[in-house]
Amino acid sequence: MEKLIAFCRRWAWPIVIVWIVLSGVSVFGAAQLRLNSDLARLLPASARSVMNLDVLEQAYGQQLDRFTLLIEGDDPKANLATVDALSEMLSAQDHVISVESRRPTAHFQQNRLLYMDLEDVETISQKISKRVRWEKRQANPLFVSIGKKTPPEVDFSEIEKKYTERLGTQDYLANDALTKFVITVELDFPSDSMDRTAEFRAHIFPKIQHIAQQERVEVTATGRYNKRVEQRDATARDLGRGTSVAFVLIFAFLLFYFRSFKPPVIVSLPLIAATLCTFGATYLVFQTLNILTGFVGSVLLGLGIDYGIHLAARYRIERSRHTAQQALVIAYESSGKASLYAGITTVTALGSLALSSFQAFHEFGLLSLIGMSFVGLAYSTLFPTMVLLLDGTKFALSASHDQDHESRRWRKEEVPRLKSAALAMVFLMAPLGLWGLTKLDFEFDFHKLMPEGLPSIEADYRIANFIETGRVPQVVLVDDRAHASAVVEELKKRKTSAREGQLIDRTLTIFDLLPEQQAEKAALLKELDDEFKKLDEDLLAEREDLLTFSEEVDRVVKAGTITRATLPGNLARRFARRDDPEKAVVLVFPSRIIHDARDAITYSTLTESLPGPGGQGSVDAIGEEPIMRDIVNDLRGDTIWMLGVTVLGILLVSLVAFRDPRRIALVCVTIVLGCLVAAGLIGAVGVKFNFINLIILPIWLGLGVDAAFHMMTRLEEAPHDAGGFWHTVGAVLAAFGTTMIGFGGLMISSHRGLGSLGKVAVIGLAVIFLLSVAIQLIALRSRDALGDDAPGVDE
Repeated sequence: MEKLIAFCRRWAWPIVIVWIVLSGVSVFGAAQLRLNSDLARLLPASARSVMNLDVLEQAYGQQLDRFTLLIEGDDPKANLATVDALSEMLSAQDHVISVESRRPTAHFQQNRLLYMDLEDVETISQKISKRVRWEKRQANPLFVSIGKKTPPEVDFSEIEKKYTERLGTQDYLANDALTKFVITVELDFPSDSMDRTAEFRAHIFPKIQHIAQQERVEVTATGRYNKRVEQRDATARDLGRGTSVAFVLIFAFLLFYFRSFKPPVIVSLPLIAATLCTFGATYLVFQTLNILTGFVGSVLLGLGIDYGIHLAARYRIERSRHTAQQALVIAYESSGKASLYAGITTVTALGSLALSSFQAFHEFGLLSLIGMSFVGLAYSTLFPTMVLLLDGTKFALSASHDQDHESRRWRKEEVPRLKSAALAMVFLMAPLGLWGLTKLDFEFDFHKLMPEGLPSIEADYRIANFIETGRVPQVVLVDDRAHASAVVEELKKRKTSAREGQLIDRTLTIFDLLPEQQAEKAALLKELDDEFKKLDEDLLAEREDLLTFSEEVDRVVKAGTITRATLPGNLARRFARRDDPEKAVVLVFPSRIIHDARDAITYSTLTESLPGPGGQGSVDAIGEEPIMRDIVNDLRGDTIWMLGVTVLGILLVSLVAFRDPRRIALVCVTIVLGCLVAAGLIGAVGVKFNFINLIILPIWLGLGVDAAFHMMTRLEEAPHDAGGFWHTVGAVLAAFGTTMIGFGGLMISSHRGLGSLGKVAVIGLAVIFLLSVAIQLIALRSRDALGDDAPGVDE
């Protein structure tokens, strides 16, 4: 340690300059960082669901992505006027491919004779033929009728009613009362280009607001484009606010702890530099942040400041009777040693995440390793350099003249009393924690982890109540009509036979838009058209009902059969393949919006391993549900494995640090009991673990060992020094307090997943701190504390 401090004195200004340059360069990189809150960003590129999404992107593009508007109002006329005005405005905007506000009813109505069942076409043909023959006979001057002169009925209202119910009478994408309308917009860029979406929104939102105010209706934007930007902005806002609040509260806490302005500043500056460098490195490595790595700043603030607190506190004590350089050497040899081992355990805990196959854990662990390395480097070089440079000035880190920690020894009656109190605390908290473990649960509902009150999310649920637009389908890539039919038949079979088959609502392919048995229908209609042409034009003109049918039949016959190429573009576009126009897709619609991972797992099972082309192999439906499935499955495997690696690493560090079975056992008891009781209290208060707050588990382990290392190291140095022990407890409390504040800043977040992380961190760390102190007191041996010559002292 003497060499380290001497090095910092000799190269003081170069060290400061290097850190200033690194921080300045890192600010530029940090400013370029963007948050990507997409769930797929949490999984590795090798995940089955992610690879399927890549395949879908190449083959199908972003055709499921829509910018959607929900129009709501009590006046149907005002709503209709708003829909038409918005549709016209949006159609004229850059990047807009198409605007859809109406159902494709016109196409089906114009070609209804081809879309009818063959039996119904035959019925119509027979009735009209019979009527035409009757008209011919009546027009024949040689024909004498001896029966009724009533013409045969050509009323097809029952048939029309059948298809009207199937197609629906509503022309617009709206509910029956016309109080809710939907407009969907297809854009020429993907929804993951969130900066472009933000620009598009900024351009059109004032126009949307102007139109809505004119008609006094409410317009809410939703769809994938808008949801992604809203979630990103809300999460980024929460993270920024949480980190800022955490920093302010940590600084205020340090002011209270040190009761001076200078120590918090000197302790904070190395941490700020290390955090900036971490974000700069993040930009170089990942370019973007995910939901978990987004709060790495709060983690570094909470965890990193611990080392500064212990070093500054011990330096101030030693500075009262040593020079600055000597005081630094002593601080680094005592608190620094404990901080080193504690830091290694923290790095071990976080490093286990870096080995995870779950991309979110991997990136968080890797960035934490980078961050803690910068923190360690900053407190090893910049902190002592600043202390030495400022020594002798009015900004120097002043000495602490409180000598109570040195003068007060353990009193004979004090130790048993403290042991009893500690035992009482353990016996009180342990049963409560064990009971709480029975209440502990995992939050599978991903919707409950999103930012609260997002307009787009709430609008989606209102849309889903009256139109399927709110339910994003899964996509199955198929080769041809035969392949599509095999997939559809298998899905129908699973829907009826599987236990949770009702999660599948329906399937839709481009072949469903092509009438069946067109050749037979076309032949019947051609015969009918020929029959009409045999009638006298004047006679036909006098028969309005026949004239209408004649014109419709003639138009359908001239248009010919309907093929994929003749379908209207806005109808066929959703089924178009980018990789091969001859291939197709099957859209699989869920019966409800799926946001619970358990439903996602079930639904993914229903829609995976479908028949492959030609009956060979299998294909999966591709969508967001498999993403949720893979997140939960990765968590199940990686969490246990991650905790196992963390515990093993902690045991190895403990073995190196203490080489004493008793103390190693004490560390094990501390972390096991502390984490179990902490988890139990989490369950007792009704907070659930989820894929975001599970990140706290290795941090619990790491900090629990940190506390044990600092207190055990202090007792090893001076077991009789009660004041020194309680001073170390105070420093540990300060370290835990700042970490709790760092995470606690997330509790004010509207993002419920991040808010739950703050709650879990605060509750768990408070429990682990109390139990760590209690276990150290219980393990305190009276002979060591009072001295061998203390009368009446037993081992």
